[in-house]
Amino acid sequence: MNRSAPRCLPSFALILSIALVPFVPAPAKAEVSAFAQSLAVAASDEVEITAWYAKTGYEPLWTGTDDVARRQAFLAAIAGAPDHGLPVDRYDAAALSAALQAASSEGDRGRVEVELTRAYLAWARDLTSGAIDPAKVDAGILREIDRIDPQTLLTRIASGKPDAVLQWLMPKSAAYLNLMKAKIGLEAQIATGGWGETVRPGCWSRAIPAPPSWRCATG
Repeated sequence: MNRSAPRCLPSFALILSIALVPFVPAPAKAEVSAFAQSLAVAASDEVEITAWYAKTGYEPLWTGTDDVARRQAFLAAIAGAPDHGLPVDRYDAAALSAALQAASSEGDRGRVEVELTRAYLAWARDLTSGAIDPAKVDAGILREIDRIDPQTLLTRIASGKPDAVLQWLMPKSAAYLNLMKAKIGLEAQIATGGWGETVRPGCWSRAIPAPPSWRCATG
C-alpha cells in the first residue's frame, strides 16, 4: 500500500453540490463539435481513452445532463482514496471539483470529461492491482500484475449502476482488510504521540537498556 502525504480534500457536501451542477449540452452543431474536438485533443496521447470516445461517438460519460449520479458517486469514491493509502494526486478530488465548477464552455467541458475519465481509470487500476509496479521498484520482482482492461472498466461504469460498479472495484480479501486495519491503527498511534522519544540514526533509546557508549547525547 502506497503512503502519501495528507492532503486537504473538499467536504463531501461540497463535492456533492459540485457533482450536481448540470452541464447542458447546447443543441447547436458547432458547440457539440467544440466538445468533441476539445475532448479529442485532450485525450490524444491516451490510446484507451481515445478509443473509448471514438467508439461511443464522443458521448459524455461524466459531464452530460444524465451523468449526475455517476459523477457524484465517483467524486465521493475518490475522496476516500487516502483511506486506502492511494496517491491522491492521481485522482485529486479537489482539483476535479474545481474544474467542474469552473467549466463554462463546451471546450472546457471536453477537457474536464477527459480529466475525469483519466482519474477514473487511474483510481480503478491502483485500487484493484496496486499503485506501484513491483518490477520498477526491484527488477528482481517477477510477479505479474493482473490488471482489468480499461475498456471493461469504462463499459461497466457507463452501463451499470455507478455505486454498484465502484463497490465491485473495492478489494474484499481478508489480507487487504487486515492491511487497512493496521494502517488505521498506525495512524491513530501517530496521532496520539507515536512511540515515545525520537531516536537519531546510530543512537539507542534510553527506554531500552544498552551500554552507555551506544547512547547519544541529547540536546
